[in-house]
Order: sequence, then C-alpha cells, then structure tokens
Amino acid sequence: MEDESKLIRQFESQFTKQWVKVLEAESDRGTVLVSIAMLDKIIENRLISILSKGNSKAKDRLLRPPLGALSGFSSKVDFLYCSGLLPETMYRDIQLLNKLRNKCAHGWEHFEMTVEVFEKYVKPMFMARGLVAADEQLKKNEDLEGLQILEGKDASEQFKMVMAGLISSFSIITSFVTLECVDGKTGAIQAQTKPSNFGGPNPLA
Repeated sequence: MEDESKLIRQFESQFTKQWVKVLEAESDRGTVLVSIAMLDKIIENRLISILSKGNSKAKDRLLRPPLGALSGFSSKVDFLYCSGLLPETMYRDIQLLNKLRNKCAHGWEHFEMTVEVFEKYVKPMFMARGLVAADEQLKKNEDLEGLQILEGKDASEQFKMVMAGLISSFSIITSFVTLECVDGKTGAIQAQTKPSNFGGPNPLA
C-alpha cells in the first residue's frame, strides 16, 4: 500500500472536483472520449513547452495531424514516457484507458460501464488502487468516516472519479516535470519519474 499512499498525498482534491463536474454530465462513452481529449490537450501543451527550439513549421510537422510524428494520442504518450517525463504507473493507466477508448470507438452497440468492464479496464489502474487506498484511510478516521471517494458508488460513478483523478494528477505531474525540463534539469526529471515513487516529490508541497 506504500505506493498508493504516496499517490494520495499528491492528490489535489480541488482540481479533481473540477474534472468530476465536467464528467458527471457525460455518458459512460462520453466520459471515455472526453478523458482522452483532455489528456491529449494537456500533452500537446506540454510538448509545445518542451519543443522550444526550431520554428513553427518544424513543430507543425511533428504535431499537426494526420501525418505529424507526434500528432496521434498514443505517439504523444509514448514520447513522454520514453523521454522520462511520464511515470510508468501513469503510462500504464493511460494504456488501459486507450484500450477502453478502442472498445468504445470500434463498436456500434450501446456502451455502458458495467462491473465487468470496470474490473477489466479500470480496477487495475494505479489511480483506482490509490483511491481505494484513500477510502481505507478515510474509514480509519472517525472524523472522516462517510467521505469515501469510491465506496458506495456504482461502476459508472467510480469510473468518473478515477478519470477525474487521472486527469488532475496527469496535469499536475506533467506540468511539474515540464517546467524542470524547460529549465534544463532533465537529469533531475529522470530521477524523479521512476515508477517506484510515482514521479518524485509532491509538486504542491
């Protein structure tokens, strides 16, 4: 539970509440697609910050769809991960979300976040495990009992909470390491983004 506890200490509830509010209005399919779109936009903004050299034409050739080498969501995520700018735990969560997106996009049938779908695609996520750990900690505190994040919610509601947490944490972590990268401290980033410590020290501390 140690890694999950570290995740909770980095969890900024005010940002997550903003994403929950956005996702609450979405269907289960919409939650998948909006989450991907939000993450994609955050990544694009980070890449624009990182790619500070060169000119706009060169950047367009990298980022502009459909032919840009970094125009696709998966290629952007792979680039951040292989550059040491994205923790492996978060990378794996996004891979699971991407598989869920493919399931939504390639099927005409109604999509619903059932318990079975949740167990296969969402429950294995590091973010989901972190929120379960948070619920366990809340239950141990009499003053906070009844404030559980996931407990008591159905699969759809839990999914939206996990996605809100993932988007929020992704934004915070990548913002932190991008600033470090722009400052030329790439070596520090490599040390901070090892999977064992979920991206290093709390950027909000």
